[in-house]
Amino acid sequence: MRPGRGLLLLSLCVFALLSPCGVAHADGFLSQFKDSLDHNFDLSTWLSKAYGFMPVVGIITEPAIGPGVDAGLIFLNQDKSEVGKMVAGPPDVAGVVGLYTANDSWGLGGGYQGYWRRDSIRYRGGVGYFSVNLKYYPRRPPGLSESGVGFNIDGGGTMHDLSFRVPGTRLFLGMIYVYAKTAVELDTPLEVVEAWEIDTSIVGLGATAVYDNRDNVFTPDNGVRTGLY
Repeated sequence: MRPGRGLLLLSLCVFALLSPCGVAHADGFLSQFKDSLDHNFDLSTWLSKAYGFMPVVGIITEPAIGPGVDAGLIFLNQDKSEVGKMVAGPPDVAGVVGLYTANDSWGLGGGYQGYWRRDSIRYRGGVGYFSVNLKYYPRRPPGLSESGVGFNIDGGGTMHDLSFRVPGTRLFLGMIYVYAKTAVELDTPLEVVEAWEIDTSIVGLGATAVYDNRDNVFTPDNGVRTGLY
């Protein structure tokens, strides 16, 4: 079994033990974890109708930052009276996540995605903060050692996207706001670099137009989602 699938199954088992509710299915409990087309393992049907807390754990194997682990807690919220009904629409999803690696890189974040008024209003947003330690290996100018140049990227940001459905269509129109601030700092000074620390800020506000006719917001079998931002 692949590591990713094993972690997903482990998270699913933990969720089944911790969550106060399940989802009834006419063809049996396990049938909701099969893709309707190829019948392989798939969580989309279960996620689209479930509610409760779901812990998720992953392993980081990126060589640039070293081995590590990330963990999160996801909450799927849906009116219990509407669970299992096709008219209910997608569940609201909220979650928090954190990560840490062997070279002391770390990050924290949280987000929320909501479908309001029977999916006539959509919102997604989040906030995060991170500190990543990396090394750069350019050609060797004066003062550069063979071990490369260590530097740290420290910063955070937030994003908020609110859109409204055009009545009778699958088209959503809205606004999006993005803000990010980062600081890059070298571990050791270099003759070829004038500034040891560089701060940058990005702010964006714009209009959005998204067409979405997917049959499932998690892993759809049919439909497309496309848009302009």
